[in-house]
Amino acid sequence: MQRIPSSLLLLISLGLFALPLHAAEPSLVDRLLNMLGNKNLPRIDIQPPAAPAAPPLPAKPPLDPAKLEIGQSFLPIYSFDRSDEDDLAPVLPFFSTAPINQLHKGIQTLVVFIHDQGREAAKAFAFARSAQDEASARHPEWNADASFIFAPQFLNNEDIEAHAKTWPDGGAALLRWVNNGWMFGAESITPDKKGIWQAKTGISSFTALDFALLALARPMIFPDLQKVVIAGTSGGADFVQRYAALGIAPSVLNDEGIEIRFVLSQTNSFLYLDHHRFVPQRNDPIAAKIENSAFMPARTDACKTINSYPFGLDNMPPYGRKNAINEVRLNYSSKRIIYLAGAGATLPIHETTPDACALNAQGTTIKQRSDIFFASLKRLYGEEAERMQKLYLIEGINEDGLSLWRSACGNAALFGDGACNARDIGGKAMQIIK
Repeated sequence: MQRIPSSLLLLISLGLFALPLHAAEPSLVDRLLNMLGNKNLPRIDIQPPAAPAAPPLPAKPPLDPAKLEIGQSFLPIYSFDRSDEDDLAPVLPFFSTAPINQLHKGIQTLVVFIHDQGREAAKAFAFARSAQDEASARHPEWNADASFIFAPQFLNNEDIEAHAKTWPDGGAALLRWVNNGWMFGAESITPDKKGIWQAKTGISSFTALDFALLALARPMIFPDLQKVVIAGTSGGADFVQRYAALGIAPSVLNDEGIEIRFVLSQTNSFLYLDHHRFVPQRNDPIAAKIENSAFMPARTDACKTINSYPFGLDNMPPYGRKNAINEVRLNYSSKRIIYLAGAGATLPIHETTPDACALNAQGTTIKQRSDIFFASLKRLYGEEAERMQKLYLIEGINEDGLSLWRSACGNAALFGDGACNARDIGGKAMQIIK
């Protein structure tokens, strides 16, 4: 009798796949998941509701955690660093186009959409659905309808405590992070023997996305899958940019022949790849011309955190230390990344965090930070950066995230070929191409 690969047993135990009559030769992804299947894993039923309608878009992020909409579908997350004593996997809530525990033929693109610092995954999902509708109407040839949207939700302790009565276990199984540490790959918090939640003891948010991608981007779920787009706005874009630099699963899927694209919109801050920062010229400090000579070695005496993660490659977190720093630098320019920002996103950003000096060194507005960072890439990588990566500063849009995703450029980045050469409905050019 033919032996069934343990990676298939893993997916069966997760409720993600029905056992085939004949097990195929395991792929690279199968073999990686096989690392987790060295014993019988507990069955965790995933029972997503029917395909949700696009939730309403609140004008402002909710300040009260009790008003935060939490996904009612859950994906168990197994860390590659888990021990054999780990009996139960924590779960990550999410919103999706349809249930993930069934076969989806015809889906060519998986869009993973990361929420911003407000942790409103329902809102992020609605943004992506709205952009999908716009793309379908504008460019039927893109086949945007053959895309599946997956919006994971990274919660903090306050979010879960505010909804504790919703779940039989009070939400104990849910992954949670301190504040918004998930944006930079921080480890989740876990309870000690006294039931007190402790930081830096759980699963990195990047590991959670690694496992989600490996579990979803499989032929037994999406047999026609050709491309994975990982996108985010604001704090979600901060997450995506660091994950583009450090993430493990995208390289694995790329080796399996699946195209990976990262899309950043209205990014708050960037992970710089070297120790140089832009220094405005004294004669014109606000509108200084961005050129190579304006990048100077960062002064750590004036700002101790300027080169430290998440703003630089020094003092990397545990997840980041899995990669050699030089390897991160060498590989970054080969990633397909689209940077989007509103050309009108020029409101000054008033940083009040302990890392304000490191943030302010990247620029004073969203537009400026995006422009300067892309200039730093061209200084480091030359033509290679512009061949694989693009910056689009979109005219007529300020800091508004939804308008950017619904623009011609946002549509193309998520559901098209990524080229920002379309025009909006009124015929006005939408972009400045850098």
